[in-house]
Amino acid sequence: MKNQFVCVSLLFFCSLSANSQRIIDIQSFINMCFAERNIISVAQLKKKNYELNYQIFKSSISPSISVALNGPSYTNKISPITQPDGSVNNIVVKNLNSSIGVNVNIPINIIGGSLSFQSNISGYGYYKDDYVRKNFSVDYFDISIRQPLSFFQENRWNNKISIADYNESIIKVNESIFQEKANIINIFFEILICKNKIKEAEQQIVIYDTLIKRVKQEIDLGRRLIEEKYELELKKQELNIEIELQKQKYNNYIYSVLNDNVIEYSDSLVCPKIPNIVINENDLEYKITQKIEQKHLVSKLNILKSRTKLKRNILSSTYISVSMGISSSSPDINQLNDMKVSNYASGINATITLSNISTNKKEKQRNELQNIIEENAIQEEIKQQKVKLYNNINQLSIQRERMNILSLKSTLLTDKLRKQIDKYAMHRILIDDINDTLDKILLNEINKISAIKEMFLTLCNIEYQTSVSIF
Repeated sequence: MKNQFVCVSLLFFCSLSANSQRIIDIQSFINMCFAERNIISVAQLKKKNYELNYQIFKSSISPSISVALNGPSYTNKISPITQPDGSVNNIVVKNLNSSIGVNVNIPINIIGGSLSFQSNISGYGYYKDDYVRKNFSVDYFDISIRQPLSFFQENRWNNKISIADYNESIIKVNESIFQEKANIINIFFEILICKNKIKEAEQQIVIYDTLIKRVKQEIDLGRRLIEEKYELELKKQELNIEIELQKQKYNNYIYSVLNDNVIEYSDSLVCPKIPNIVINENDLEYKITQKIEQKHLVSKLNILKSRTKLKRNILSSTYISVSMGISSSSPDINQLNDMKVSNYASGINATITLSNISTNKKEKQRNELQNIIEENAIQEEIKQQKVKLYNNINQLSIQRERMNILSLKSTLLTDKLRKQIDKYAMHRILIDDINDTLDKILLNEINKISAIKEMFLTLCNIEYQTSVSIF
């Protein structure tokens, strides 16, 4: 009987049944949840959406080509013409108009100007009775340059801001993935604790069944009181209630991340070992700094853009324009080539509002203040995140040490349980002593799982801080 007790007690260290359908480790569980909830797919769609937004912006500042076609437009109407004697003569007027043109606009982002090219041909016809009047016009080409004297590079600044905005959006998507990962890991360990409690309770029931059988025999021999049997049966009932409660919690956790047909209760969830990951502190510090600066880059660029624009604000409405081309016009389409004329034009347009000089000065001061505030916010956030990083690294060390202590405690409790079972068989201790040790063993196993969980969640925190996958 003593050997039977010892064999049963050893079951406490078998985490789950050997007859399980599948063995699921933490990485497999994460992958299953990601696939079931389309987390990666949704993240990829978000990234694609941000990429398309950037491409749309790029298209808006890229060279553009447009083709315009008007007509042929035919008009036949009566036009009242007032005569010198005051009478009105109604004349039938017939007009035919048509034109086609091509326009190309090329932004010159490096100097903030633009280059345009256009070509156009049009025809006009006037018909009245037997009288016909025609005219044809051709702009063979017309090239023009428009250059603000401020040389403010609007498109280049907007492009930088758009790229920074895209990168910031990608960081937010990655953060959402790491948050989901941390949530899934937390649920994995909670499920593991539920299954561990259920298994431990089932194994304790086996022990109590054996003890009840033994106590019944000794009651018949007059060696024990019947109250001891009732006490054991009551403890067994409490364990059965605990099993049902833990099964309900288990199902709730499963339903929160997976469909009920993805993981069966008979599947074996394997508690991972202590993560053996080398932490490069300098590399992580660099990643944190890089991420924070990237998250603030849009604000930073907007401030720098405003500062540059304010410096050149007095010339913002002043620009020069130069154009040249060849055109022709003739009532005979066959004579257009003989009527070619070269066109040249240039000019300076300037608008200077003196009343804005004082306002610009104040705006410059405000801009400088905004830049200082933003820079201080960046440095303060970097400082705080580095403190959190080292707290997380220290937390890993603390949990490793905690695991060493819990493992040693587990060995001591196991040895204590063996000895108590021997003593109980010899009527030297009460069943309460065994109950107390069984509870401590269960609590110690749960604490071991919790310590490993805290280590994985701490790694998730580091991943969130750096946007770099560690495991």
